[in-house]
This record gives sequence, C-alpha cells and structure tokens, in this order.
Amino acid sequence: MNRWTLEVSNFGKIRHAKVTVAPLTFFLGENNSGKSYLMTLIYGLLTMRFQEKYIEGCRETEGYNRAFAFVREQLSKLETEGEVIFFLPEDVRDSFALLLDSILNKRVFLEELFNKTFEEGEFSVKFYDTYKFRLTCDEKYIIIWFDEESYSLGAGTALVKEEDVKTEYFMSYIMQLLFQKDFMHGNQDILYLPVARTGFLLTYKSVIGSAMQDKFNIENSEKNLLTKPVGDFLTRLGTMSVHGEQLYYQDLVSFIEQHLIKGHIDVSEMPTHDILYSSEQLGQKLPMYLTSGVVTELAPLLLFLERINLHTVLIEEPEISLHPELQISMARLLVRMCNAGIATFVTTHSDLIMQHVNNMIRLSEIVRAGKELPETKYTKEDFIQRNQVAVYEFQTGADGRTEIIPVPCNKSGFAVDTFYQALKKLSEEIDIIEEKME
Repeated sequence: MNRWTLEVSNFGKIRHAKVTVAPLTFFLGENNSGKSYLMTLIYGLLTMRFQEKYIEGCRETEGYNRAFAFVREQLSKLETEGEVIFFLPEDVRDSFALLLDSILNKRVFLEELFNKTFEEGEFSVKFYDTYKFRLTCDEKYIIIWFDEESYSLGAGTALVKEEDVKTEYFMSYIMQLLFQKDFMHGNQDILYLPVARTGFLLTYKSVIGSAMQDKFNIENSEKNLLTKPVGDFLTRLGTMSVHGEQLYYQDLVSFIEQHLIKGHIDVSEMPTHDILYSSEQLGQKLPMYLTSGVVTELAPLLLFLERINLHTVLIEEPEISLHPELQISMARLLVRMCNAGIATFVTTHSDLIMQHVNNMIRLSEIVRAGKELPETKYTKEDFIQRNQVAVYEFQTGADGRTEIIPVPCNKSGFAVDTFYQALKKLSEEIDIIEEKME
C-alpha cells in the first residue's frame, strides 16, 4: 500500500495533526474534536482531480518548477524513444509534495470540499516509496504504467502540441497516482458514510428532488449546506440502483446479513427504487422507515458493497444504534473489509470496537508464531496484523484546540487513553457508591 503522511496545523479545531494512512485507520476522541474535519480532508485528497484551476497560481513555486522540469524531461525521452521508464527519487517526490502543499494552501480546493471559506490552516504532505513508472505511446494513446498496473490516458493525449499543457497534464496525473493508487481506480471506488446515515437514507429523495427543482447541482449549489463527501453520498444513493446487483463483495454482504441486520436488503423495481428490508423471521418486505436503526445505519454500506467495486470506505461512528454484541460484529466487519482489500478509515467512540481489533492483532501473532489457537469462532479473515492498523487520538486542550496523537501498539494492542479515563472515572464512582451502601 502506498502510504503517505498528511500534516495539518491550525485547521478548524485542529491545532496539529500528523497522520500516516494505513489499510485500517482509526480516529478516536471526544465529540466536536475535529475527527470529521480530518476525514473530510482525506476524502478530498483521495478523490481530487488535480486540474488546472488548482495548479493555476502555483506556477512560480519551487515545487511546480522542479516537478515540471522532471516531467518535461521524461516526455522528451518518450517522443524520441517511444517508451521511457523512470523512478521518482526522494527529491522529485518532495517536489510533488511541495506543489501539493501550495495547492492546499491556496484554499480553492478546501472551499469546494467543505463548502466554506477558510482563513487559517497550513498543510503539507510527505510521500515515501520510490515508485516505478513506465510510459508507452502510439499515435492516439499514452499509457502510463505505475508499479506494473496500466492506466490509459486517453485518445489525443499523445497529440497535444502545447508542451506546457501536456507536461502539466502528466504532473497532475502522477500526483494523483501518488495519492490514490491502492485507494481508488475510478470515481465510483471510494465511499464516504457520514454520521447521519439514517436521516440521509430516509430523506435522500427529497433532498435530491429539491435540488433538481431549484436547478442546482447538489455538489455545486449556492444553497447547498453540505460538504462534498455528504453531497457525493446523497447523489450516489440516488443513482445506486442503475448499477445493478454485481455481488462484488458477497462474503461481506452475507456477513452483514447474518451477523448484524438478520435479514436482507433489496431495491424495488422502477419507477420508485425503494429500499426494502426483509427479516429472516417475518418473511415480508418493509420500507426503511419501519425498520430498526441498525438496518437503516447499515443498509447504505451493504448496498454499495454489493454494487460497487470499492477500494476505500470512510465511515463515521459505525457503532451508532448497535448493541454491544453488534459493535463487536461491526469490528469484525471492519477487519474483514480491510482483509478484502478495502482501505478503511473509521471515526469511533467505541472501546468495544478497539478492544476487538486488539484481540485480532494478538490472535494473528499467535498464528504467525506457529502456536495453537485457543478455541474460537474466528477464521483467518478475522485476524489482522498490527502494521496494518493505525490509531490516532484527538486530545482536546483547555483552549478547545485539538492535538492529534498517534497511539502506539504495545503487547496488548492499542491502549486508548480517552476510553481508559472514562471507564476509570465510572469505576471510581461505583466504588464510592458501594462504599456508601455498605
């Protein structure tokens, strides 16, 4: 997985954060501490198309000039040799990172992502791996190979006469791959599940219909009060049925049906495309407004897992509406998603979810050490290695600003102070009450 680090300072409630992405990344902390801000920023970076409007105004920066010179050199070789292979050494990766820093700090990207103006905030990115690229060319196409995977850049790319335009195009595409390889291969490959899933699921038709009546696009409306990931989520709910049932992740869908919702989710035929739930016991189909919270919370994830070849899921507070036993099942699902190749980002307040992840890390180490497993219901799909997991705690200071601290993984797993302190306080209250009762 191509890991990279995002560093943020003085952004919203966040005083400072330095986050390196992982196959399974957790953000933990108090309410209103900035977790959704950081998740939204990561979603924006993973879906960003580095268009001219973002590069414009950065053309005099050091990062732009260094990256431009390197890419121009490679394209010149391609025109004479028909194929070129090159690596991105550290100084070139740093050039692209500097260019991206300039783009982020220009604010256009942030305003489109959050639908508001930001006066503060400093951002920087660090890329690590020395990636291999190969360019091939014929009369109509340029193919870019990135770590042995090919991406067609389309007819006409090779025929662009303006060298500056062609060079900037490749700069944008290389920067996009540095961020997004292993996270998405197209616009449909990444899913953001906002915290108000039940409300959005029950009202998305009205929201989208209102936007259409006002002749506003849901992402770009001046009346729109939604962030880009929420707007994307609503739009995709409204168009999801056109994809048909592809069964991309049938094992994960079956797990949700058997262990979480105890039933099935269907989409009715045209023209309404209603989402319906049928329980294992009742045998009848119910509209979403007559089902329990666990069904409405999980229905969007289940439907997208069926219909889209997801590479990344960002989910806020997956424990909402879940009984403690179901929170453990949700933790199993998150690990299984990661093991199925879906990069997963999670904000959570659930100590049960984190404890389950810790248990699965320890079980994986028992297996790797060749020791006999204790009697357990878990299989290899449930285990996860500690180097696949990153945990960050949002610690709010007296001034209300947040420091985001990486949580180390010790022998017992990730020890999360925010959970420990709350449980400790509750335990002390029990002791005091018991003492008075005696």
